[in-house]
Amino acid sequence: MTISATKPLTRPYLSILVTFHEAGGAADLDNHCRLVVGPGRHPMPGDTLVWMLLMAHGMVAGEGGRVIITELGRATAEGIIAGRVRESV
Repeated sequence: MTISATKPLTRPYLSILVTFHEAGGAADLDNHCRLVVGPGRHPMPGDTLVWMLLMAHGMVAGEGGRVIITELGRATAEGIIAGRVRESV
C-alpha cells in the first residue's frame, strides 16, 4: 500500500508548470505576494495553493522570495512539451 501526502498533478497544474518553464523557470515574489517573471515583471498564473502543490511534488523550490524550477520540474515540463508525460505525475 502506498500513501501519498499529495494529490496527483492534473492538467491545470502541469500547464502552469510548462508556462513557468517557458518563462525561464525563475520568478520573484513582488510586494503583492505574486510570482513575477522577466524584465517586465509579468505575474505568473496560479494562486498560492497551486505553487505549494508544485513545491510539495518537488517541481519547484523557493527561498528568500525567489522560486525556481527544479530538475524534476524541468524534465517533467520538457516531457509534457514533447508529449511523453500526460496527466497525473
